Amino acid sequence: MKRKVIQLAGKTLVVSLPSAWARMRGIKKGQEITLEEQGDRLVLGTEESNAPTRKSIDVSGLSKIIMRMISAAYKAGYDEIEIRFSSSQELDLVQKSLLRSCIGFEIVQQGKGTLLAKSISKDDYSEFDSIMRRLFFFMLANADDSLIFASEHDVEGLKSIIVKDDNINRLADFCRRAINKNPSKFDKSAPFYFIIEAIEGIGDSYKNISEYMIKNKIKIKAETQKIYGDINAFLRGFYELFYSFEINSFANLKDTKDSIAARIEKQMKGAKRQELVFLFMLKSLLEQIFDMSGPLLMLKQG
Repeated sequence: MKRKVIQLAGKTLVVSLPSAWARMRGIKKGQEITLEEQGDRLVLGTEESNAPTRKSIDVSGLSKIIMRMISAAYKAGYDEIEIRFSSSQELDLVQKSLLRSCIGFEIVQQGKGTLLAKSISKDDYSEFDSIMRRLFFFMLANADDSLIFASEHDVEGLKSIIVKDDNINRLADFCRRAINKNPSKFDKSAPFYFIIEAIEGIGDSYKNISEYMIKNKIKIKAETQKIYGDINAFLRGFYELFYSFEINSFANLKDTKDSIAARIEKQMKGAKRQELVFLFMLKSLLEQIFDMSGPLLMLKQG
């Protein structure tokens, strides 16, 4: 985004604020904002303002995407979400969405066809680092457990992977909300945000694999189990690089990924349809993990 500099009274230079940004944060005439100098950049902030930001959404007739709409408003950083609906089914979905996605939000007002959800807890983003680490732990635990349950044909265990994916989603939503509400506190928010999005997507992939195994009663072969385990180890290796970056280890990521991918392709030859689909899901999961390597390098070396 670019803005032209205006000169007033000979020496004063003025730049206008983006209207959408100012509106979202409730910026009013005469209000003070903070400016932080970061090298050749000036970072605008509204930390001194306690004015809550509000988003109004109408979910009437949109049952299929209610959860996405509410989650998007939460992740965007709004403090209050006014929601309009047209049926008891939509209300039920709204309540479930708030419970599943919006940490610290409660319904504070409700009328005919409308309600107001509000953040009733202080957004304490000093906890961001611990929440981010917990997000990784949940992801790694689900990955390891899914392999055990898949190998043992444990249907109830696989069902638990599906349920626990909600924990990953909630923590990922919190982290993305933290970045959107406090962009100046993150030196490189874009790659950070991408990695969090990717972790949630990887969690969904483990959930989808579990659902597929339950539905099709798949028994995976010994070599496929080894591949599955190596993909989980690849994910753990990324986690270790995230917290203890070492350039030589990073340089080996592509070779490791290519080696696992070659084994998957070899296993695909002659595989029956259900096993072929399962192997394709593993290959897609492998690519998702590797796709985080670019943003990781930006964070650590950019």
